[in-house]
Amino acid sequence: MDPEPGANLESGLARYPTMAEDAAQHPNTPKGPLIPRIIKYIADESTFFRVHLAAFTFIPLIFSGIFYGSNGRFHISYLDSLFLCYSAMTVTGLSTVNLSTLTTWQQVILYFLMCIVSAFLSVIG
Repeated sequence: MDPEPGANLESGLARYPTMAEDAAQHPNTPKGPLIPRIIKYIADESTFFRVHLAAFTFIPLIFSGIFYGSNGRFHISYLDSLFLCYSAMTVTGLSTVNLSTLTTWQQVILYFLMCIVSAFLSVIG
Protein backbone atom coordinates (compact mmCIF):
# COMPACT_ATOMS: atom_id res chain seq x y z
CA MET A 1 0.00 0.00 0.00
CA ASP A 2 1.34 3.44 -0.94
CA PRO A 3 1.98 5.93 1.87
CA GLU A 4 -0.06 9.12 2.01
CA PRO A 5 1.24 12.01 -0.06
CA GLY A 6 3.36 14.26 2.13
CA ALA A 7 3.76 11.62 4.86
CA ASN A 8 7.54 11.68 4.55
CA LEU A 9 7.68 15.45 4.38
CA GLU A 10 8.81 15.95 7.96
CA SER A 11 11.39 13.19 7.79
CA GLY A 12 12.64 14.58 4.45
CA LEU A 13 13.08 18.08 5.87
CA ALA A 14 14.97 16.72 8.85
CA ARG A 15 17.86 15.84 6.53
CA TYR A 16 18.60 19.50 5.74
CA PRO A 17 20.61 21.45 8.33
CA THR A 18 19.37 24.70 9.78
CA MET A 19 21.27 27.92 8.99
CA ALA A 20 23.09 27.76 12.33
CA GLU A 21 24.14 24.15 11.75
CA ASP A 22 25.23 24.99 8.21
CA ALA A 23 27.34 27.93 9.45
CA ALA A 24 28.94 25.65 12.06
CA GLN A 25 29.78 23.07 9.38
CA HIS A 26 31.32 25.70 7.09
CA PRO A 27 33.52 27.94 9.26
CA ASN A 28 35.03 29.71 6.22
CA THR A 29 31.68 31.28 5.31
CA PRO A 30 32.17 35.04 5.55
CA LYS A 31 30.27 36.79 8.26
CA GLY A 32 29.54 40.45 8.78
CA PRO A 33 27.69 43.22 6.96
CA LEU A 34 26.33 42.40 3.53
CA ILE A 35 27.64 45.38 1.49
CA PRO A 36 31.36 44.83 2.27
CA ARG A 37 30.94 41.14 1.46
CA ILE A 38 29.35 41.99 -1.89
CA ILE A 39 32.16 44.46 -2.69
CA LYS A 40 34.78 41.86 -1.74
CA TYR A 41 33.05 39.24 -3.92
CA ILE A 42 32.95 41.59 -6.90
CA ALA A 43 36.60 42.54 -6.42
CA ASP A 44 37.65 38.89 -6.14
CA GLU A 45 35.58 37.61 -9.07
CA SER A 46 35.90 40.47 -11.56
CA THR A 47 37.93 39.89 -14.68
CA PHE A 48 38.63 41.99 -17.74
CA PHE A 49 35.91 40.20 -19.68
CA ARG A 50 33.27 40.46 -16.93
CA VAL A 51 33.88 44.19 -16.42
CA HIS A 52 33.50 44.91 -20.13
CA LEU A 53 30.48 42.64 -20.45
CA ALA A 54 28.79 44.48 -17.59
CA ALA A 55 29.73 47.86 -19.07
CA PHE A 56 28.41 46.99 -22.54
CA THR A 57 25.21 45.63 -20.97
CA PHE A 58 24.28 48.20 -18.35
CA ILE A 59 25.60 51.53 -19.72
CA PRO A 60 23.32 51.48 -22.79
CA LEU A 61 20.39 50.32 -20.65
CA ILE A 62 20.80 53.28 -18.31
CA PHE A 63 21.36 55.79 -21.09
CA SER A 64 18.41 54.48 -23.12
CA GLY A 65 16.14 55.36 -20.20
CA ILE A 66 17.60 58.88 -20.10
CA PHE A 67 17.37 59.09 -23.89
CA TYR A 68 13.71 58.03 -23.86
CA GLY A 69 12.92 60.49 -21.08
CA SER A 70 14.41 63.29 -23.18
CA ASN A 71 11.86 62.97 -25.99
CA GLY A 72 11.14 66.23 -27.75
CA ARG A 73 8.73 67.25 -30.47
CA PHE A 74 9.12 63.96 -32.35
CA HIS A 75 8.38 61.03 -30.04
CA ILE A 76 10.81 58.10 -30.14
CA SER A 77 9.71 54.76 -28.69
CA TYR A 78 11.74 53.10 -25.95
CA LEU A 79 12.68 50.24 -28.27
CA ASP A 80 14.14 52.71 -30.76
CA SER A 81 15.92 54.50 -27.90
CA LEU A 82 17.40 51.20 -26.74
CA PHE A 83 18.51 50.31 -30.27
CA LEU A 84 20.08 53.72 -30.85
CA CYS A 85 22.00 53.60 -27.55
CA TYR A 86 23.33 50.09 -28.21
CA SER A 87 24.19 51.11 -31.77
CA ALA A 88 26.10 54.14 -30.48
CA MET A 89 27.81 52.08 -27.79
CA THR A 90 29.05 49.58 -30.36
CA VAL A 91 29.82 52.31 -32.95
CA THR A 92 27.89 50.51 -35.70
CA GLY A 93 26.13 53.62 -37.00
CA LEU A 94 22.76 51.93 -37.38
CA SER A 95 19.69 54.09 -36.90
CA THR A 96 15.95 53.43 -36.89
CA VAL A 97 14.92 57.10 -36.86
CA ASN A 98 15.95 60.27 -38.64
CA LEU A 99 18.70 61.61 -36.37
CA SER A 100 17.91 65.20 -37.31
CA THR A 101 14.61 64.85 -35.41
CA LEU A 102 16.44 64.19 -32.13
CA THR A 103 16.82 66.88 -29.53
CA THR A 104 20.28 68.32 -28.99
CA TRP A 105 20.50 66.51 -25.64
CA GLN A 106 19.71 63.16 -27.29
CA GLN A 107 22.43 63.77 -29.87
CA VAL A 108 24.85 64.57 -27.02
CA ILE A 109 23.94 61.27 -25.34
CA LEU A 110 24.71 59.32 -28.52
CA TYR A 111 27.99 61.20 -28.97
CA PHE A 112 28.94 60.51 -25.34
CA LEU A 113 28.25 56.77 -25.78
CA MET A 114 30.50 56.72 -28.86
CA CYS A 115 33.26 58.47 -26.88
CA ILE A 116 32.99 55.92 -24.06
CA VAL A 117 33.58 53.09 -26.53
CA SER A 118 36.53 54.91 -28.05
CA ALA A 119 38.08 55.10 -24.58
CA PHE A 120 37.50 51.36 -24.01
CA LEU A 121 38.93 50.41 -27.39
CA SER A 122 41.98 52.65 -27.02
CA VAL A 123 42.79 51.00 -23.68
CA ILE A 124 42.47 47.54 -25.23
CA GLY A 125 44.44 48.24 -28.42
